[in-house]
Amino acid sequence: MKDMPILGLPLILLGALWGAVSIVLQSYQMINAKRDQIMVLVECKKAFAGKLTNAGGDFVAVPAKVLDQCHSCCYGKELQPIDLYLSNLLPLSLGLCLFLAIVSFAVVCIPGYLNSGDADFMRRVRRISWITASLPLFSLFAFAAGTFFDGYTFLFKLGDWVLSK
Repeated sequence: MKDMPILGLPLILLGALWGAVSIVLQSYQMINAKRDQIMVLVECKKAFAGKLTNAGGDFVAVPAKVLDQCHSCCYGKELQPIDLYLSNLLPLSLGLCLFLAIVSFAVVCIPGYLNSGDADFMRRVRRISWITASLPLFSLFAFAAGTFFDGYTFLFKLGDWVLSK
């Protein structure tokens, strides 16, 4: 009966990981939706300016249907691409990175709360905790890189279209 807290460790690790994965997937879906909204606004601004290009970089004429669609969804709206980026996409991405850092830290710290006199057992438990924490840690690094890439893309590569009102 005294080993019961130690036997519950795999369930705690599994529960923490499952909860983190569920939140990460929902956040990833929201981040992609916000990124798509920003790109639609950028493409509509390009269409209104007559600067829409194809994959080869050549300017193309904008079909009237596309202009009508852009006019109905984007023209005269208060929120611009930079507003969506700074108020939605960036905080969501940074919040997800913070959440993943907290989950990783919690999973790594769990073995410190176990009371076991067996040093070999505790070494194995710490190793398992680090292996379990590797998923949220790698996700943290991936989302941090994605956040940096989004910022670089929106501010430097699409800067004229994102920043101009």
